Amino acid sequence: LLDLVVRGALYHSLTEISPDGVLRGELASHWHSSQDARIWIFDLRAGVRFHDGQELTASDVAASLSAHTLPDGVEILDYSVVSDLQLRVELSASNPDFPYLLADSSLFIARAGRVDAPLDQACGTGCYRVEQFQENRHFRASRVEGHFKDGQAGWADHIEVIVIPDEEVRAEALRDGYVDISALPDPKGLIKRGDFRYLPSQQDMAIATHSGVGVPKVIGRRAA
Repeated sequence: LLDLVVRGALYHSLTEISPDGVLRGELASHWHSSQDARIWIFDLRAGVRFHDGQELTASDVAASLSAHTLPDGVEILDYSVVSDLQLRVELSASNPDFPYLLADSSLFIARAGRVDAPLDQACGTGCYRVEQFQENRHFRASRVEGHFKDGQAGWADHIEVIVIPDEEVRAEALRDGYVDISALPDPKGLIKRGDFRYLPSQQDMAIATHSGVGVPKVIGRRAA
């Protein structure tokens, strides 16, 4: 779970699923396919930079996708870098769902395709830049200034995730103000010990937060 949170903060994929369930571009601005959905052309956002200051190019995308394990049923025969901001992908078989599959957070784009770089050395295009990382223990990152997603994501100046295996200790950390949000299976240790919110509900909770933490009441307006 920690690695999933870290990837979401540090990296982007070509496409993403918006909160209302609509497929939209993330690092890709537009895409189209041949009539049989076997050859795809992706246009990249201009001016997107990695955390080391280098601009995103189609070569970074091709190298990253080449390094990843693709979903079952997807085989890429060839990548062609048409220009710095355009990539041509040839599939072995027609797949009209290809842009949707690329929204998987595991298919993130890294500088020069270094998708296996240690997370404390990660170089992505995400809203946050890593400051500290300890595997299965701790993650801290700071917001990237002037990010292309400003106003859409990256609302906090800093994020920090602390892994606490014992649920009673997690409840204590929340109660004492050491953390603001905690994954908890039940509110034991919190009831009548402070002002907390239980989500989705006290009877069927997944996380608990301090009452002052903003949580959207509506995640999306469209049904599945």
